[in-house]
Parts: sequence; C-alpha cells; structure tokens
Amino acid sequence: MYAMIRLLYVVCCFLILQTSKASEGDRCVQYQGCLQPCQHQCKDGIFDKNQTRYMLLLGWDCREECKYTCMWKTVEAYEAANVRVPQFHGKWPFVRIIGVQEPASVLFSILNGISNIWAYKQYYSAVSSNAPLYTTTTIHAILAANAWLWSSVFHARDFPWTEKLDYFCATSLVLYSFYLSIHRLSYELHGHNVHILRWIAGNLIGAFYLGHISYLTFQSFDYGYNMKANVAVGLMNSITWLSLCFRKRKKHLHVKKMAAAIIMTNLFLMFELSD
Repeated sequence: MYAMIRLLYVVCCFLILQTSKASEGDRCVQYQGCLQPCQHQCKDGIFDKNQTRYMLLLGWDCREECKYTCMWKTVEAYEAANVRVPQFHGKWPFVRIIGVQEPASVLFSILNGISNIWAYKQYYSAVSSNAPLYTTTTIHAILAANAWLWSSVFHARDFPWTEKLDYFCATSLVLYSFYLSIHRLSYELHGHNVHILRWIAGNLIGAFYLGHISYLTFQSFDYGYNMKANVAVGLMNSITWLSLCFRKRKKHLHVKKMAAAIIMTNLFLMFELSD
C-alpha cells in the first residue's frame, strides 16, 4: 500500500516539471493592433477626467479600458472568422458588471469563504481545544478564509498584485492541507519518532512554498508551472487522505463518505483543468 503511495507521489512530482502554453489572445496581431493606438491616445488625460469615480477606484483608467475594449473587439474578430476564442492574459473573456471583472467567480469565492468559516464554527463548538489536531485545523481554517478573500479580490479586479496574492494564498492553502493530511496520518504510525516526521514534512513543505513564490515573483510568472505544482500537491494530498480512509474503512464506516467527497472533488477539478 505505502509503496504504491510513494510511486504516486513520484508521478505527481513529475507533473511539476512539465511546461504549458501561454495565453494567445493578448499576443495576437488583432489585439495588439487595437491596443497600442488606443493607449497612445490616453496621454491627453481626457478619458480619465470623464471616467466615473467608482470605476477609477476599481482601476479602470484609460489604459485598462483599452485592454478591455480591445479584448472584445478581438473576440468579435475571432467569432466572425469562426475561430475558437482564446484566453487573454491567462483568462477567458468575461463581461464585467459595475466594474467587477468576473462577477460569478467573485460570488462563488465569497460563498466558499463563508462555507469554510461556517464549517470551522461547527468544529470549534464541537471539539476541545486540547484535541491533537485543534491548532493545526484552526490554522488551516484561517488560511482557507484568507485564500478565498483574496480570490474574491482578484476576480473582482485583476492586477498583478491581486493576482499574486490570489495565487500565493491559494498555494499556501493547498500546501498546508497536504501538511494537515500528513499530520493526521502520522497518528496512525507507531513509534517514538513520529514528531520528527511532522517536523521534516513541515519544513520541506515550507521550503517548497518559499521557493515556489520566489520563482514566480523574481522570474516570469509561469502559469503552467503554478497550476501543475498545485495540482500535483493536491493529488498527493488526496492520496494521503484516501490512504487514511483505507486504513479506517472497517473501524469507521463514515470514512466512505470522506473518500467519496475526495474522489468527487478531484473529478470536479478535471473541469477546471480542462478550462
């Protein structure tokens, strides 16, 4: 069983080394041909003077309006030519509402954050603070709320700094979830050095996180690497929890529901990856 888990971990790690294709829409001739002359006209400052206050507060100045307008002109050109519409700056085209770029994504991020907070409140009221995983679970809940907060901000308005905060906070949650699974599984292992395993796992995961955000900050932001790194860690996390379910399948029948939830989550992830 554990030999299979180690093999699957290795396979997941190889996913991180793969490369991926960048978005095409913002690089195409149609888009650039529209964007450059449009932004050149921004120098006179007339647009910004006439822009509504709340739109300016959300960052919709002349240059950003040019990007939005040219994106939709390019989309129209692709559709007229019966060509598949590409992504722009790593994202699919969305119609904004009152300045919010991705209203549905903002709503779902807020709902995810609320559901995590609600779940932790149930945990807080039912579990003693002396429980072995109480502190670890509390930290996980804080990271989850923080990740969904910045997801909401990023989907409301896409800037380089909101993008990085969204991605880095999401990665912190994914990695800590993996650590939590290792921490929980360690209680099933017998021996006096289990705490050393947790210490090593925590430090390795922490070191990976620092290297991950440093690479994406000081090098060009590699969307493909970021996605595959998170997917690989997420799969290892799922494998660890499923191994715990397998160990507990006879003693605790409710772990079948846990296993089903993990499998369903990974199936839904396939829709995100296909996007």
